[in-house]
Formats: sequence, structure tokens, C-alpha cells
Amino acid sequence: YDVLGKSSFDMYLRNRFSTFSFWSIYPLVPLLKRKKSKILDLGCGAGHGAFVVSKYVEPQLHCCSDTSYRLLYLARKYFVQRAEFVCFDANSPLPFKNQLFDTIMMSDAFHYVYGRAYLAREMERTLLPGGLILLQHLHNSFTQNPATGGYPLTPETYAHLFDSDQFELNVMPEKRIVESYLFGNKLDLTAKYSEDELNSANAMILMATSDKSLFKVYDKVNRDFLSVKNNLVINPIYEMKSTDDSILLVRSSQYARAQFLYEDYYPLTKKYIPEKYEIGKEFVSVSGRKVHISDLEKAEDLMKRFIIINVPENYLK
Repeated sequence: YDVLGKSSFDMYLRNRFSTFSFWSIYPLVPLLKRKKSKILDLGCGAGHGAFVVSKYVEPQLHCCSDTSYRLLYLARKYFVQRAEFVCFDANSPLPFKNQLFDTIMMSDAFHYVYGRAYLAREMERTLLPGGLILLQHLHNSFTQNPATGGYPLTPETYAHLFDSDQFELNVMPEKRIVESYLFGNKLDLTAKYSEDELNSANAMILMATSDKSLFKVYDKVNRDFLSVKNNLVINPIYEMKSTDDSILLVRSSQYARAQFLYEDYYPLTKKYIPEKYEIGKEFVSVSGRKVHISDLEKAEDLMKRFIIINVPENYLK
């Protein structure tokens, strides 16, 4: 955690597990498990999403790539060890043979690639028949996005990058998908969205596949998320104060000052994760930030609210 640094981007990486844009991966886990034999994670960054894929999906072949050697080093050392890592620029041809991957996923990265039409063709080339392309947190050029850089497109333009004769395409407002997961425990891939709703969305999720069986309603989608409890910790956005009877958690002032994280970029994060929370010591024992909660129902309730989170070993002591 400390190795990540303290710049604005590093603060974003430190708190990636608690950001609204990251949460969209959790309702998609049942979908990823349908196409999990060989997964390519393009633009994997420091490996937060790769950690989720490795723990919750467990692919046979997991290939992580990024243009930054530093981030790949962090991903390999701290987030996911059982994966292949390839450093290359996604503006260039993908260094993989034809029809290799069951799933190609890319989170918060596709809009930073200049040659997006070319990358779309390369994704189609390296995807197995019936495979899945999944692009999360696509910036929308119709809306004002606090994040800087990149080349955002309109929802319609993103969809037109892919071969409509080869794929069934679904472009979804990211907020609707995440809220359905948080408040309804559901992923509805049959829902239709109006042009106005898509054009006003801050970010989108794009799904492309020829496998029509994937387009259905998935219920109880948090089962996989709640099943992994190997390294539960108090969310690092909280400062901790121990009393005789409880542990008081208060959102740290350094994160409250990070406007890009809460006020502007992730308003739902601020709304959903409590500013203050008190955990009775009858439920929990704490060593550093690591927690053990004897009451399974209580543990899962705190996980759902991201008050405690599952992280890689040695992420927090």
C-alpha cells in the first residue's frame, strides 16, 4: 500500500477497491465465470481488477498487460502471482495469435488508446468464437468527466467500433449497473436503455459477444463477492479509534480532501460508504487493520458496505 505512493494518481490506486468505477466488476463476475478459460486483461494497471479475476473467477489462463512496466511490477508482486504479464502499448498490434482468448476485458483504459478502431479489430482477431469482449468505465464525450486525458467517444460511436454482423452489442450506463448490484443484487443484461439515458451517462459498460445465452438476468450476483474472505481488512479510507467496547471508524481527512475521489469523480462512493461507523468488539477482533468477525452475517453486511474489504496478502498490515 505504501509502495503505491502519494500523488493524485497513486491516491486513486490506493483506494481503487473503494471507487465507484471499480465496483462495476463485481456484478460482472458471474458473466466472467461463463467465459473464464482464457482471459486477457488489457490495461490492467496495478492489478486491482486482476486480483478480483484471480480470486473470484479463477481462469485457466490469465494474461495481464499494460504499457507501464512499473504498474505491471506492482501487479505481479502484490496483486496476482498466478498470471502471465506482458508489457506493450495497446495502440500496437496485440502480440497474440488468432482466436486465443475466451474473454478480453479492459477497465477504465480503452478511451486512453488513440487507435481504438484498430484495437477493436485486434480484439476481434484474438477472441475465440463465442467469446466475450467487456469494456468497463468508458468515458462519454457527451458529458463532463473530471478525469483528464484520453479520447472519449459517444455511446453510439463506441458500439460502431465493433462488427455488428459478428457480435450482439450491449452498451449500458455504468451507474445503472452498479446501483442494481448495490441495491438490488442483480445484473440485468436484457434491459434496454434510451438514447437520452446513454448520452447523459458519465460512463458506460460495453459488452460484445456472439453468445446470446449470456444476455439474461443474473440474480444474487454478490454470492461470489461475499465468498472470498481470505484477507479482510478495515477499509483504509477510515481512521480507526479503539474504545473499551467498540472500534470507531471515521473517514480520514486526507481522503476527504481528495476531491477527485469523492466530490467530483465518485459521488456514489461518498454516498454509499458511511462517513462514520462503529463496530462492537463483541463482533470483531482486530490486528492492525486485519479483522476477524465471528458472525458471518455481520461480516458480509460490512463487506457489502465496503467498510471491510478483501485485499491481497500484505496489501495492508
